[in-house]
Amino acid sequence: GKNQQIAAEVEMMTSNKPTTLSKHLVSDNTGLKITKQSVKPLMTYIQKHPQYAQDLKTDLQHNGYSSDHTFVVKQIGTKWTLFPTYKLRVTTMQPLITTNLKNATLEANDIELVTTESAHATYKVGPLFPGTYMFKLSNSDTTITHKVNLMGHANVHELISLVANKKAATCLLITSTHSSTA
Repeated sequence: GKNQQIAAEVEMMTSNKPTTLSKHLVSDNTGLKITKQSVKPLMTYIQKHPQYAQDLKTDLQHNGYSSDHTFVVKQIGTKWTLFPTYKLRVTTMQPLITTNLKNATLEANDIELVTTESAHATYKVGPLFPGTYMFKLSNSDTTITHKVNLMGHANVHELISLVANKKAATCLLITSTHSSTA
């Protein structure tokens, strides 16, 4: 029945079977192709937060959706025209990345997303699967990284700052110059 299908789908998240898991999910955004690669950030998150999977199973079985609104149970058809089949619909993440680096490459988990065109801009990236991401912005002289968990409705448009702090380096230089002359 429904509860057994939900339990099996949550078990796939914890058992490191991304190919199998990807076949049991649908996206709220047609721009996200669900593959074994795209579900890995979720699996990384669940490995570090095993309680999430336990709570997810309970929430889905009792309410039909997760408490953070990342997953919703959806009937997608029937088996042998009698038994309903279910998949989990996932809420995609579309974070906003703020930067001050021009001609820099923005990556999420080593996958290139965009190259920045101006020195001060905000880029909407995604859709991304929920999970743990390491964002990296780099150009010829600077690399900035930021690790973030994008889970839940509150993180759909998470603002992530990848700003090179050139003023701090200047202040440090002034301070050290000032102290050496004193």
